[in-house]
Amino acid sequence: MNNSQTLKHRATWALAALALIGAMLSIPRSRPKDAQGFVIRGDSYNKKGDIENAINDYTEAIRLSPGEYILYFKRAYNYDLQKDFDKAITDYTEAIRLEPREAGLYFNRGSEYGQKNELEKAIADFNEAIQLNTNLSSAYNGRGYANYKKGNFEKAQPDFLHAISLEPTNGVAYGNLAWLLATCPTDSFRNGEEAVTLATKACQLTNWKSWLRIDILAAAYAEVGDFGVAIQYQQKAMGFLGVREKDWQKMHERLEMYRQKRAYHRAAE
Repeated sequence: MNNSQTLKHRATWALAALALIGAMLSIPRSRPKDAQGFVIRGDSYNKKGDIENAINDYTEAIRLSPGEYILYFKRAYNYDLQKDFDKAITDYTEAIRLEPREAGLYFNRGSEYGQKNELEKAIADFNEAIQLNTNLSSAYNGRGYANYKKGNFEKAQPDFLHAISLEPTNGVAYGNLAWLLATCPTDSFRNGEEAVTLATKACQLTNWKSWLRIDILAAAYAEVGDFGVAIQYQQKAMGFLGVREKDWQKMHERLEMYRQKRAYHRAAE
């Protein structure tokens, strides 16, 4: 290693050490005296990715001030980050009891039910969210996806379209609609060219940093018969860091289909 490389190496470690010290100093070290103090420290832990300590502080804040719905919301959000959907649902349910007119709480709980594949409960919560806020794009998208998973494609498609009309920058809704049009087992719903357009928009809205959107784009190109491009995008999606093993395996299966010049269609229910 030459001198310039050594200096660069030392500088990198020095910057990392300063960043760590800064992170530590930004979190209050003394024990808070009231609920608000625990919330502030919990928020700091959350920003640093220390989810367990964030949950502990929100729990203490709830003990001191159990009537504040926002505290249950904050803890539920962190339980979701831990993939503890049952605890998240419990906290969102309590938050809803305390603040039953907040549409976002129903949307969040519906999303947790969706993660557990309890689709009827998810749809019921999305319906309630929409009733409380008819402009909540994410609730239409969530309900659309739940109906897609149930095989209710005729209900899913208009919800995705409405979500996009309410929020033209909703990349998730663009991606979900593209997936439906590219992979639906019902021939009449598929439209490969439109799927390519929508999936490309979804990738652009996420700055091409979402493996999931790129995976959808690969399926769309396969649907129009452009398997060379489909393979390129599928390989790109598979190359992302942090992809779960089961998701990577599913993409690999689709990659093999594209190599055999076969489009991927969801299995009929």
